[in-house]
Amino acid sequence: MKKSELLADIDPGSDVGESDTRLQHYFVKTSAFREVIEDHADLILGPKGSGKTAIFRMLAEPQFDIPELQDAVVIPAFNTHGSVFFQDLACSNGEVTELSLRRLWTAYILSIAGNHVAATYPSDTRVRGLKEALSSLGLLDDPPQTRSIWRSLFEVFSRLTRPSSLEGRVDLGEGMPGVEGRAEYENTPAPETATAAHTTAPWLGPLFDSDRLTQTIVDILESHGCRCWIAFDRLDEAFQDNRPLERIALRGLMRAHIDISSYSSALRTKLFLRSDVLDRITQGTGFVNITHLRTLRIRWSREHLHDIVLKRLLESDLMIQFLHMCGVQNREDVVPALMSPVVEVSKRKKQRKTIRPFAYMVERSVDASGEWNPRNVVSYLRAARSLEQARCQFADVQFDENPRPPIGQDTMVNAWQSLSKDRLIDTLYAEHNSLRASFERFKNGPQRFDRKWMADLFGMPEASGELAELISSLEYCGFIGQTGRTLYRIADLYRPALGLNPKWEDRVSGG
Repeated sequence: MKKSELLADIDPGSDVGESDTRLQHYFVKTSAFREVIEDHADLILGPKGSGKTAIFRMLAEPQFDIPELQDAVVIPAFNTHGSVFFQDLACSNGEVTELSLRRLWTAYILSIAGNHVAATYPSDTRVRGLKEALSSLGLLDDPPQTRSIWRSLFEVFSRLTRPSSLEGRVDLGEGMPGVEGRAEYENTPAPETATAAHTTAPWLGPLFDSDRLTQTIVDILESHGCRCWIAFDRLDEAFQDNRPLERIALRGLMRAHIDISSYSSALRTKLFLRSDVLDRITQGTGFVNITHLRTLRIRWSREHLHDIVLKRLLESDLMIQFLHMCGVQNREDVVPALMSPVVEVSKRKKQRKTIRPFAYMVERSVDASGEWNPRNVVSYLRAARSLEQARCQFADVQFDENPRPPIGQDTMVNAWQSLSKDRLIDTLYAEHNSLRASFERFKNGPQRFDRKWMADLFGMPEASGELAELISSLEYCGFIGQTGRTLYRIADLYRPALGLNPKWEDRVSGG
């Protein structure tokens, strides 16, 4: 067996959950996953790369068989492989409020659930009344399609928030948008009165009895011993360029979720959201009744990260043959058989430090928050494999008895450097662009420093509120972490990309 053949047979999978075609093989059933499928959580929070979308896909895609959900149908609120089509809201120039969006989300969720129930249990005598109610509200869709349901809802909502001319006013302030006086709308017939406007969108008016509609859906589901979950993912992508709209849209969605989920476990919404987004939309004003959201924060253990790596490596038949060749008999020795340890030397203390390969991989892929990140670990594994494959083009190796790890020390370091550059660009620069100039101030500087050094770097008084706010922002995005009362340290994840001078400066071969 040649090294190139072994590396080609190892498939680390995708580091992005929505595009991983072998997710079912690689998926690690953590305690967070158990909490979700056992219906102990509705709002699932985690940082970027924590595996929210992987859990969402395991729930929502029919090819993944989960015995605990045999009595449940999980309907994705949006197409997970296409654009998040409630980005339409971001194109709405009109005045929208948290209350009006709460009504929009309620109508959308009940429309999905109601149409599903009507299509699934056509012989139930109550379905006729349900379909009549949905039809009268303009919410009936046969066959039910989430995209067409959303388009019909949003078309009306958009017209009511973008009048081309207006006599009187459009009232969106109390959750039940209505028209007073005469309004003319773009590309639509002008409603002559408030009644005409409500006839155009009954779900926006007093005919929309969400309590009664919810109870009807729940009653039918319960009588058939079934459950219906409406799952929302990729919420963090919807309003990247419109933070004020993101705030009211997601707060409105959470309000609608609380309203609907309070009826019965037969009808739930499951919201997958980045934890920093929740912090952002609740900052300042908080969120009354947030304890009703049954929140779960995804946190990974070192053991679960190890499982992620092993599942990917042991899918390879050649990797298993290679492990036999190496005499590996336990799980702890799998990664060391494939990857070399890294030896670092401190010039200042003249000490050598040997870091085991798995420890090197996970510790170099975590940001200053200290939370283990499965996406970064998989990205590191992919980079290491790809870099070593490139070396094989010039010097391939035929394995014999007791072979050396095929991924060498230089490749281990280069993979970290590659991951560092990627995350600097696609995470820090892309998602915190307002801080880009601040990040770049740290280039080629020390990795650890105190508050005074930062004050001098940015030309700010050490005790100023401006410096305190900047430090808070740098901590929030996981760039720096506090290691003492006034000491800070930039995460190892970003060290190579910024050319920082670490405590351990050089590495040597062997050891």
